[in-house]
Amino acid sequence: MKYKLDKRGINYLVRVLFQVLIGMALFYISAGRTFVFRGMIYFSLYIILVISGVILLAGNNSEVLNERAKKRDNTKGWDKVLLKLYVLLAFFGVYIAAGLDAGRYPEARISINFIYPGILIYIFSTALSIWAMAENKYFEATSRIQTDRGQVVCSSGPYRFIRHPGYLSILLWCISVPLIFGSVYSVMPVVCVFIIVVIRTYLEDNMLKKELAGYIEYSGRVRYKLIPFIF
Repeated sequence: MKYKLDKRGINYLVRVLFQVLIGMALFYISAGRTFVFRGMIYFSLYIILVISGVILLAGNNSEVLNERAKKRDNTKGWDKVLLKLYVLLAFFGVYIAAGLDAGRYPEARISINFIYPGILIYIFSTALSIWAMAENKYFEATSRIQTDRGQVVCSSGPYRFIRHPGYLSILLWCISVPLIFGSVYSVMPVVCVFIIVVIRTYLEDNMLKKELAGYIEYSGRVRYKLIPFIF
């Protein structure tokens, strides 16, 4: 296994680490307590899955990590707006809301029994995301046509079944978060993230049909954007 992370890839990983730490800090500050069992479970799982994903991708498709830290000049205007909203809600808003809930209701308002399906959904969502990133070297953080990299359609791995597996992984994460934290408050930002991702999927898919060679033919073979047999 060869590791080919360059300075950009390392910078990206440092940024991810800071996002995790900031999310944890916001959660515990909002909760007003230094120990929340379900918060500990979530963030422990978060860190383990991030480390596992980095190890797998660094050995199989380090290019996708290196490119995610790159500055992009042709990101679509609509995506700049949606991405900012997504980051604010998914990396900050969700944890503030869950923390406030944990501080007000220490025993959590969603039964502990729901933590188990929540964990399984979270693990599956991360596995799906890593699989998509390992298969698609054009898996970037923003919506754009990567003319600088000679972008072509990826139709292998999970892309054989749906056109946007990365976005499906986020939707699954949205379902897992309230279940793991046991937080009713977190449902509101999670629903907003869900809506943003669905809108982004629709707009990005239209962009690819118009601007990426071969994508219309690919969409004819793989009919569903996010959920097989539904959408």
